[in-house]
Amino acid sequence: MRTCLAPGIIFAALLFLPATSVQASETIQDKYTRSLIDEFSDAGISRPIACNSEDAVLSAIESGGGMERFFKVSDKVIKRRDAEVEGFPFSKSFILSIDEKPSLYWDRSFRLRNTETIKKGESLLAVFWARGEKAPQIVDDGAGATLQAYFHSSIGKYHKGRVNNFYDCKMLSKEWKRYYVKTTPVEMDFPPGTLSFTGIFGHKAQTIEVGGLLILAFPEGADISQIARPDWNYPGRASDAMWRREAERRIEKYRKGNLEIKVSDENGKPVSSADVRIKQRSHAFRFGTAVRVYAFFGSNKADVEQYRFVTTNYYNSVVLENELKWVHFESDRNDGWQKTKDCMSFYKNAGMSVRGHVLVWPTVYRTPEKFHASFREHPVIMRSTVLELIAE
Repeated sequence: MRTCLAPGIIFAALLFLPATSVQASETIQDKYTRSLIDEFSDAGISRPIACNSEDAVLSAIESGGGMERFFKVSDKVIKRRDAEVEGFPFSKSFILSIDEKPSLYWDRSFRLRNTETIKKGESLLAVFWARGEKAPQIVDDGAGATLQAYFHSSIGKYHKGRVNNFYDCKMLSKEWKRYYVKTTPVEMDFPPGTLSFTGIFGHKAQTIEVGGLLILAFPEGADISQIARPDWNYPGRASDAMWRREAERRIEKYRKGNLEIKVSDENGKPVSSADVRIKQRSHAFRFGTAVRVYAFFGSNKADVEQYRFVTTNYYNSVVLENELKWVHFESDRNDGWQKTKDCMSFYKNAGMSVRGHVLVWPTVYRTPEKFHASFREHPVIMRSTVLELIAE
């Protein structure tokens, strides 16, 4: 059967065809920006909301510090230079260096503010490449350069302006690596200049280099949760991997033993063909995990019950993730560490091993903030305070 449509109807049909990522990026002149819009087009038609070119990003980057309110610092405090990059999808980067750790690590940061209005319901994706190198330390903390990246709002009721996970730290190596920071759909409109992508790097004396930074907004209903999901695969993961054979042999040798059971009646005479049931009550080896006190006492009852079930049924040993570290221990002193005690009692009553944490970390900056000045100036005070902590 053949049909014929009037020209006006054909035009209307074409007019309302869904836009493609190619159409969305045609007006973007920057090659790198267009490539990212196309790369993530399966999740939705995105748009840059904080500069649409590498040059514009470099011009808009601000360096400074602060948690709830951003403030600028001098070039002597944060040294910056820009660089050309070859062999990567992006071609420009900015390099930030600090010679010493500030008293508050969030007082050394950079930000890129939105230049376009962000609409309620949109989801944000920040894409960037980074590398870094820490300065030599008297006592090495064992970690590399650190960048703590998140979205910050200057309006609304976000706690301390944090729009997404504030504690997402990137441990940088000397080699370039691509990173992602995502939000769930935002709960309000953000006029230009009211939301920023912020990178905190005051954790230590270090140099970080960031390139290819672009922030994309995806329309309401777009699912960006699948973008850049971690690949948990690794060489040797297969069930028939060669290393597993040797592991099985060691399990047979070191983790198993012979068990002889003798069944007697009340007179001590052997009982033949007796039915015997055996239940293992404990392990010779500890299988442990770190538990979070605040997850243990969370507001969602179903989540709390699941958390307690998993940690008590799949492990026989736990350590509190933070609460027994000196900084957290000191901050919880006023309430008598009640939640910490309740959490530890729960696991001990469940028959599990509960271990503590290192009492004293090296370097002054790992002690509670209120002690920093006196410890640096008076080693005797530091020694007596440490001994009091150990005794406590």
